[in-house]
Amino acid sequence: MNRLVILALLFASFSSTLMAQNKDIKSMWKEAIKLAENGKPASSNEVLNKIFALAEEQNDYDQMIKALIYKSSQSRQLEVDHIVNDIYRYEKRFNETEDPILKSLYANIIAKRYKQYLQYNIYRISNRSQVADKTDGDILTYSVSDLIEKTNYFFLASIENKTALQNKKGVELEELLIYNKEDLIENSDMYIILCMDLIRHFRSTQHFINEPQNKYPLTQEALFGSIDEFTSLDLGNAEDSTEDKFYTIKVVSLYQQLLSEYTSDDDLLQEKINLLRLRFMHQHASMPDLGKNISHP
Repeated sequence: MNRLVILALLFASFSSTLMAQNKDIKSMWKEAIKLAENGKPASSNEVLNKIFALAEEQNDYDQMIKALIYKSSQSRQLEVDHIVNDIYRYEKRFNETEDPILKSLYANIIAKRYKQYLQYNIYRISNRSQVADKTDGDILTYSVSDLIEKTNYFFLASIENKTALQNKKGVELEELLIYNKEDLIENSDMYIILCMDLIRHFRSTQHFINEPQNKYPLTQEALFGSIDEFTSLDLGNAEDSTEDKFYTIKVVSLYQQLLSEYTSDDDLLQEKINLLRLRFMHQHASMPDLGKNISHP
């Protein structure tokens, strides 16, 4: 048989199988939603487990994460400490998976769950002492400082698999990441999306217990300079320094990295990142004379 004919038959067979699987997932979603609406979250979760397993076979990250998030939303009806149990489940998946995309997505979700738990419980646990050894994973004993530390850790972990994330377009997963519409960068890859999520977290003061008394200043003129001036700026080493300096330099260095790497391939993409950089400096740099005329993009 002609080689081209064989390839065509194989492709047709693969396409047919894929269409059938997509049809199966759609029908399973209808079943899961119907069960949930009828007050049967446990039965709905069983169907969601099947959706996840089928999507996992296809490396369909969109369906996998959607199934997990939908399942998480139902856990509040079945569990008292649903956010804590949700964190345990995602951390288990994070530790077990070898898929770099999934690992990054799990880390992003875990960071947001820790942040959510802290926001819901900050007044109740505000006087609790910091736990010396958090390896036992007992979140119910964590202090505010412990929870902030965990949140920061997983936000940073979400961008560690840089190469894999840069090779994955994020258009199908942007809604799941609940990104800020102002920070939307069209046709961006997963690395940019997760970096922006991380920057959005660290540019707020919520990654600290209190606003630092000796806040690390951003005073260099190049912070507001051209792209070349900004990316050439030496910020020094953030390691072994104050927490504020570490995270401030982390955010600025991420902007430097993104502006250096996303250049000739997409001028509009670089321009959008640059506008976000200028907005960040306008809000956080200690140079009002230089920043006062810069408007928000």
